[in-house]
Amino acid sequence: MSNSFPFLLTPKFANAFSSTSFLALTLLHRNFFARAILEDATDPAQTAFGPSFLSAYRTAVVTLRVLRENFDAVAHHLLRIWPLWANALADCVIIGSVAALGTRSPLAHEAFSEFDKAIGLFAKGQM
Repeated sequence: MSNSFPFLLTPKFANAFSSTSFLALTLLHRNFFARAILEDATDPAQTAFGPSFLSAYRTAVVTLRVLRENFDAVAHHLLRIWPLWANALADCVIIGSVAALGTRSPLAHEAFSEFDKAIGLFAKGQM
C-alpha cells in the first residue's frame, strides 16, 4: 500500500469502500425504494418493494456511518474523491426521504438522527 493513501489501511474503510458492493446496492435498490414509498407512504417496508426499501436504507446508513467515522482521520484524501461524495449525497436523499415520512414510519426517528449526522458531515466537508 502506498503511503499517500493511509486511509486504505483503516480496516473499516477498506472493508466498506474497497469493493463496489455498497455503490451497487444503492444503485440497484434506489428506484425500488422510491416505488415502495409511492405505493405505501405509511409503511413502505410492507409493500412488494419492501426488501429493496430496507436494503437501500440500510446501505445508505452504513455508507454514511463509515464515511463519517473515517473523515476526521483522512479528510484531506476523502475530499478529493468526488464519486464518494456523489454517492453520499444520494444516500442522504434516501435517508432524508425516510425521515420525511415522519411518524408514519417506524424508521423515521432513526432516519432523522442519521440525516442530522449526514448534514454535519457535509458541513465538515465544505472546506
